[in-house]
Parts: sequence; structure tokens; C-alpha cells
Amino acid sequence: MTIGLSAVLVLTGLVAVNLVLTGGIIRKLREYERERARHTDGRWQVGLADGTKVPSFTAATTTGETVDEEVLRDGVTLVGFFSTDCGSCLPKAPAFADTATATPALAVVSTGRTAADDLLQALDAVGRVVVEGEAGPVATAFAVAAYPLFFLVGPDGAVLASSHELDPMRRLARA
Repeated sequence: MTIGLSAVLVLTGLVAVNLVLTGGIIRKLREYERERARHTDGRWQVGLADGTKVPSFTAATTTGETVDEEVLRDGVTLVGFFSTDCGSCLPKAPAFADTATATPALAVVSTGRTAADDLLQALDAVGRVVVEGEAGPVATAFAVAAYPLFFLVGPDGAVLASSHELDPMRRLARA
């Protein structure tokens, strides 16, 4: 009798835990669907949408220069966001630096658990490099949610295009 009662109590406890976990999963799925519904074309928007004006920001470059949204108005400007915790950021940094020799550019390095030395060395040729923590002022202004991320910003301060790949941005910058 005691064994049967114990088994019923254990099963009742397991069912209660299962209900709590299922409720949590359902709540997370609803949040996911609400977030997904905000994106009209079905793609996740991981930064400012094309046509959006870049909001105000102020940051300091590695050389001590203060930059704000006005530096993006020198014609078409390439802006690249890199993270020290991103495995595909370092391989794309030299190509970004190469593009920055022909196009006005701003590189933003978000520091995480790993040191930024390698990324900074790869971006050495870029005239303006900002190093900031997670959710820094420039990344926040561009609504960056994934790395690497590249933007072309027009002289009016609006985003012309954005991509995780640098090649489309390079072609558009040359056009």
C-alpha cells in the first residue's frame, strides 16, 4: 500500500512539473511569434531597416576622435559591426579594411569575453574604429542584434542597405 501511494505521489509531482514547463514553453513561443510578427517581410530584422535615418549617437574612436551621426554624412559611408565573440567576424575584417581605403568607413568592435586585439589589428587601415561594450551607443543606434553586420549609409543619414555579407555592400559602395 505504501509503495502504491508513493508511486502516485511521485507521478503527481512529475505531472505538475511537466505542466509548469509546458506553460513556460508556450509563453516563450508566444513571445517569439509576437517578435516575428514585427517583421513584415518574414526576415528577422537584425539592424536598422533600409530607409531608416540613423539616430543620434556619440562615441570615441581608438585614436580619441569623437564621432557622431554627422560623420556618416560625408557621402556614402560603410559601417561595419564586429564582435570579439563572433567566429566569422575576424575573417571578414581585412576585406572591410580594404574597402575602407576607397570608401568612407566606420568600424565598430563590440567587446565580449575575448580580447579585441586581433580584430583591431585586422581593422588597422580603417580610419575610424570605435570599441564599445555590448549595447554600446553606436550598436544601439543601429539596432544591431547580430554580428558581423554591415550598413551603407547615404549622405542624408539614412540606411541605404544592410547585410551580414560584405560583398553586396562593397558593390553598392562602388556604384
